[in-house]
Amino acid sequence: MPVTQAETPNSLLSKKLSTVVFFALATYANIQYGIATSHSDHDGPDWIHTNAFSASSIFIFIFWILTFGFQLLYLSQVFSAEPAAISGSITYHFSVFNILHFLWAWLFARGHLVLALVVTAANFFNVLALYISHKTYSLRPASNFIFIHVPVSALPLAWTFYNIFWTGAAAFHANGLLARIIANVLIWDFLIVPVLILFFYRDWAFGFAVQFLTWGIGVHQLFYKVIALQWGFAFAAAAITFVLTVLTAVGLIFKKPAVDQVDAENERAPLISNQN
Repeated sequence: MPVTQAETPNSLLSKKLSTVVFFALATYANIQYGIATSHSDHDGPDWIHTNAFSASSIFIFIFWILTFGFQLLYLSQVFSAEPAAISGSITYHFSVFNILHFLWAWLFARGHLVLALVVTAANFFNVLALYISHKTYSLRPASNFIFIHVPVSALPLAWTFYNIFWTGAAAFHANGLLARIIANVLIWDFLIVPVLILFFYRDWAFGFAVQFLTWGIGVHQLFYKVIALQWGFAFAAAAITFVLTVLTAVGLIFKKPAVDQVDAENERAPLISNQN
């Protein structure tokens, strides 16, 4: 992560206030709008609740309980002035994620689906910018990875990634035969993207988050349309992602070479070339 100058009292206060205020707004949005109706309020348009990327409301509820729990852990790091938690613009990206999530829920619940899609796409790039620029997936010790990376990067990135598909399908009323065929292809992004993240960054937290939401898609699609490919593909993608994530987490695959090993190999290289 980039090294930043010491925070002034005013900047620290600004970061602390913004994180608390926008966290409260996102929490209010999820309570007030039920994760934007989360398929439980059937008064709205049918395509909101039954499109090809709708996930089980139980899975979404559990996901957000865990997300807010981890975000509270992050807030504890901010208020303890943990350097890694307040480094650079991390807190501002975190605040932007929560305020955009609030705006998305408000728009989605009212049926402003195209605007909701624009907002969630913007939020995805907000979190992606944080992920790439601050490299929170490389935070050490493990406590910083759990208390900072998971709530600030991994879970928000997994949610916005999923939400682009869910909101996009709702915005375009994607429920016809052609839309379902396209969805049968796009569902494999829920395997491809986590595998790429595991391969390049070994971010098992993101892998677990995406596979959990993918299980949720499979469960909802199974009860929505039993004779269909979507739930089978979702279960297959989730199962493969889960196995690869576990293997990555325990260090059996996608392992990063030890620093000592890399240094030793670099030191031996000139000697080998001289012998030749």
